Amino acid sequence: MTKPYKNPVPAPDPDALPEVPTTKECVSFMKEKFPKREIRGIKYSTIIEDIRTLLIYGAPGTGKTYFIATMPQPIFVFDIDDGLRTIRTRMRKEKFKLAYDYETYDFGDKHTPEKMAAKFDEVKEEKKYATIVLDTASKLNRAIMAQVLDLKTEGGSSTAKNVGGAPGKLHYGIQIFMFERFISHFMSYPGFVLVNSHAAIQKNKIDMIEEVMPAITGGASNRLSDSFDEYYHSFYDSVGKRYRANARPDGIYQARSRGGLPDVVGLDFGEIIDYIYNDINPWE
Repeated sequence: MTKPYKNPVPAPDPDALPEVPTTKECVSFMKEKFPKREIRGIKYSTIIEDIRTLLIYGAPGTGKTYFIATMPQPIFVFDIDDGLRTIRTRMRKEKFKLAYDYETYDFGDKHTPEKMAAKFDEVKEEKKYATIVLDTASKLNRAIMAQVLDLKTEGGSSTAKNVGGAPGKLHYGIQIFMFERFISHFMSYPGFVLVNSHAAIQKNKIDMIEEVMPAITGGASNRLSDSFDEYYHSFYDSVGKRYRANARPDGIYQARSRGGLPDVVGLDFGEIIDYIYNDINPWE
């Protein structure tokens, strides 16, 4: 009989998890910290009433990291995908300035989730960023599994040794719990929250139709998407030669827009703001 597990990271009291801030609290935060900041003539404090949290998933090279540069500044990026090189290259080529800070992490390091959680607490306490970004949730998921495989039984053996070194159902269950716990903390930031993810193809268990969704373990993918105001699938339009996104589901790609966006949009936060607030459709 397997002995109970000892987690090197103390399990939190579920009642102690931070609550998602109210719209009123987020508006107050923007008015206090960024009273004059705006995008396309619309103040941050107005935008955050309708759009605060965004999830973008897609294949590599489809504009997920590029989208970060269009978000309200200043920005803090939790970079676990080494994707910020895309932004730095764009800044050099297009000669534009971006107010952002970042910290990089190794998804193969079992201590990465703890390091990221500690940095998030610091960023949340400072409250000097309009937007925080997780790039990417998929790599965080892998870092969490590295931590899960290091959990110990009371006898001292690791869970990996108990199953011959390969993750099993127990590991994935713990991984999902720890991942969702981290995301709940991340969503407690009172500013704009952007989470990027890689994409995965899975078969619908009911009718066996293949669907494209965020590359996150198990049912966490569906539960994660339900937590966001905007949920897009990114892709590269080779004809128009620009990054775009599905903002509504089409039977293959999971997506949703509470802002009333059309089926396909340009992957640019400023253009999205134009569509919602300025009655401008930049994608026609």
